Amino acid sequence: MIRIFEWADFINYGTCPTDRVRKEISLRLDPSKFQVFSFSHLFQPLTYESLKASENWKIQKFTKFIKKIPVVRRIDKPWKIPFISAVDIVHTPVWPEVVYLKKLLNLRNPSYKHILSLYGIPETKQTYLAGKKLARDADVVNAGTGTLREWVKKEYGVDSILLPVAGIDTKFFKPKKHHNERLKIISVGRLTEIKHPQLVVKLAEEFPQCDFSLYGAGPLRSKLERAAKKLNNFRIYQPVPHEILRDRYAMSDIIVFPGEWNGCDGNCSVVREAFACGLPVICFDPNSKFPTFIEHGKQGLMAKDFDEMKDNLRYLIENDDVRKEMGVNARKRALEIDVDKIAKQWADFYEKFIK
Repeated sequence: MIRIFEWADFINYGTCPTDRVRKEISLRLDPSKFQVFSFSHLFQPLTYESLKASENWKIQKFTKFIKKIPVVRRIDKPWKIPFISAVDIVHTPVWPEVVYLKKLLNLRNPSYKHILSLYGIPETKQTYLAGKKLARDADVVNAGTGTLREWVKKEYGVDSILLPVAGIDTKFFKPKKHHNERLKIISVGRLTEIKHPQLVVKLAEEFPQCDFSLYGAGPLRSKLERAAKKLNNFRIYQPVPHEILRDRYAMSDIIVFPGEWNGCDGNCSVVREAFACGLPVICFDPNSKFPTFIEHGKQGLMAKDFDEMKDNLRYLIENDDVRKEMGVNARKRALEIDVDKIAKQWADFYEKFIK
């Protein structure tokens, strides 16, 4: 039995696509070979509530929790976490808290193996520095994409593997037949500068014949809400559970993703989910030397600047057949990275890694 500790919240993940993918992968591992534990934040206990019974993963309920990260630095004896002494693999993303978590793990079980996965280039100095330390200490660094692999080598000075971190449950996210008299255009993402949500507002101003919906939270929300009051065809919503978001995708016609790709070669969670629901994408060119998840002119259209993005959107709005064909291609592309396939690759890697 291989025991795996996942830094991912399998219960309260809300709209976090990364935690959702890790949970879906864990649910697909052979229960006779693997046991997965989940624990994401030192601040928040996990419970069994709303958890469906499953044989191949367990959520551990703890009785003691550290309230503030600095407490970890002052700890003078092993933290009593029931399963830590028996865990074989610890799999984490790049988060500053993981640095302190590893200190605790080392006290109880210094023989565990650490796999560090990058889901994008760190956006803050704190995360960058934590990632540098974690990458140099980890047994394996998984870059996930070619762009990130080069970045890790250049910035952190370590080699990495390319194991897919991006998958999609194509049985959950799937198209629905619908007909909108006014085309519905959806955009999903954090409301921060790097995601450029203000460009969705500008597009809504350019195309009053379409309805635009933006889902997200972040520091730009107030500014965007003020803009929404001036437009009849633009609405901004708080993040919604993925069960609801799935239906919003499926009832839309086009997804607009104006954000920066951050090293993921065009393969971000929002685009994967929209593709699985049969939506073509309008986005910026990831500008990667590596093959991207999106093929320009096949699953959508990529732009160098806002004017080109506007022209691309106009083209899809005015050409129904092209838009629908790209939606079909998008669904086919999503099927290529179905989470069942990704889970098998991880299972094979875990077994070889332990041996």
